[in-house]
Amino acid sequence: MKLLGLRLALSNPITRKDKDNTDRERPGSMDGLIFLTQAELAKRWHASQSSVKNWRDEGLVPYFQLPGSSRVLYPLEQIEIIEKQFTRQTKEVKPKKPTEIKGKLPGISKTSKKVWRI
Repeated sequence: MKLLGLRLALSNPITRKDKDNTDRERPGSMDGLIFLTQAELAKRWHASQSSVKNWRDEGLVPYFQLPGSSRVLYPLEQIEIIEKQFTRQTKEVKPKKPTEIKGKLPGISKTSKKVWRI
């Protein structure tokens, strides 16, 4: 599974801000499960909604959809597992020492037997 080019947003997906800027419990949770909509997942990953749909169609992102419904939901727990799996730490790059050139410079061969005519 490869999800290249994803930049993950560090936001709290469990609460939402009301119009008066107060936190409230997230709707769309049932039995303790929390789901994200396609738009919320796209915003979280800084990607377009069509990219999320393409990843879903390729089987890279798990989703939930009731039969006969057009609404697609993504389980937050599974999304967080994907984020942890594909989050990488940067490595310290040590500069390489320049190597010496061990060859000879090109020149004219002293043993040339070819006779040039003009």
